[in-house]
Amino acid sequence: MSAALGAIREGVDSPKETQLRLLLLRAGCPDLVVNEAILDERGRVIVQPDLRIRDYRITLDYEGDHHRTSRSQWMRDIRRFRQLAGEEMVALRVVGDDLKPPGVFEFLADLQGELDRQGWVGRLRYRSN
Repeated sequence: MSAALGAIREGVDSPKETQLRLLLLRAGCPDLVVNEAILDERGRVIVQPDLRIRDYRITLDYEGDHHRTSRSQWMRDIRRFRQLAGEEMVALRVVGDDLKPPGVFEFLADLQGELDRQGWVGRLRYRSN
């Protein structure tokens, strides 16, 4: 119980975001930041991703089915990812299949590749609950 309480973070928008964060923590992902705004050079908020890996230019956003079925959400997502690219951020979009085998292995390999490109020397390893 105390381990679960220690894993609680404020500002999380959904249970799937929490599932993603806990998966990444178990896998050995470097320092994760929850819902921290990314600012432009003028100090204006560009986006507020679900997760960001501190000291690496990587953001992760869990996208439930409404990101696919809602036209307005889809349009917001397109603009947001375009803005992140302008800030030279790698934005990984995560879906339900990425959170469990077999999809989790490809997702973690993709994330590992991005971390490698940015100089991280660690290794992600899938660990089930």
